[in-house]
Amino acid sequence: MEQREVTASTFKELVEELNKESVRGAMLLGTSWIEDQLTELLKAKFLTPINPKQDSLFDRSRPLGDLGPKIDLAYRIGLIRKETYESLRIIRTLRNDFAHLKAPISLDTQSVKDRIKHLYELNEELLKSVDEVVDRVVENHRNLVIDPDSYSLPESFRLNFLIALVSAGLTYATTQVSRVEQL
Repeated sequence: MEQREVTASTFKELVEELNKESVRGAMLLGTSWIEDQLTELLKAKFLTPINPKQDSLFDRSRPLGDLGPKIDLAYRIGLIRKETYESLRIIRTLRNDFAHLKAPISLDTQSVKDRIKHLYELNEELLKSVDEVVDRVVENHRNLVIDPDSYSLPESFRLNFLIALVSAGLTYATTQVSRVEQL
């Protein structure tokens, strides 16, 4: 039960933080949190370093210093499912799109829309559940919504919500992983 509370707390905190940011800021912040959780997931699986103070495996210039190799390794050693792997790759690409601006970019940019559409397709069941909850909340509070029949979540909120779910899921997975045993 306590593990779920940690995950729920992480999720709520991340959604609140992401919704304070611009789309670009939310993408950078959300992906940074995902990378941190993925790092913790990998560390939970690995042997404890002989000298933790000198452990540089995850430093920027080292093999697992970037998000891409962490995603690949987590999948290859069975820590994440294929859909999670593909979702993380898309989130990483979106982060790079927003981080390395060559031209103005937004959620309306076609390449971004295409990536988000694919991300939503990979997480369709999860997002359906979220939409059902929102529909129930709107229905139960019709008097508070200007036009409840045409209400839908803003695209940025949906994306932030999904990124927060991925991060919280990785946080929870960290509590479930078994450490590799020394030979």
